[in-house]
Amino acid sequence: MANISSPFERRMPLLHHDFRRLLDTLDELNPAQIEDARTKIRYLRRRTEAISEIEARTNQDHMCPFCGCGRRQKWGRTRTKIQRYRCNDCRKTYSGRTGSAIGRIHRPD
Repeated sequence: MANISSPFERRMPLLHHDFRRLLDTLDELNPAQIEDARTKIRYLRRRTEAISEIEARTNQDHMCPFCGCGRRQKWGRTRTKIQRYRCNDCRKTYSGRTGSAIGRIHRPD
């Protein structure tokens, strides 16, 4: 069985020469492997775009969604690497998802 790593574990970015080596190996993939790689890249792109959208929402509106205070502090990240904040007045934590249609969904995908 293949060793499948968790999508939430922290990884270091590839060094330039390692990335070049990865690109060079793409020529050796068969059609099924190319489709698998394409699917994975699409998934990663959608996930990255979603995280960027959520981060942008939080950065645009600096107000606490619970009490309206404008003072906050960074308070870690979620399992899906979304920045969380803690309100300095009501002490509740929130992210860009708080108060949205997906705010209470706990599945990372």
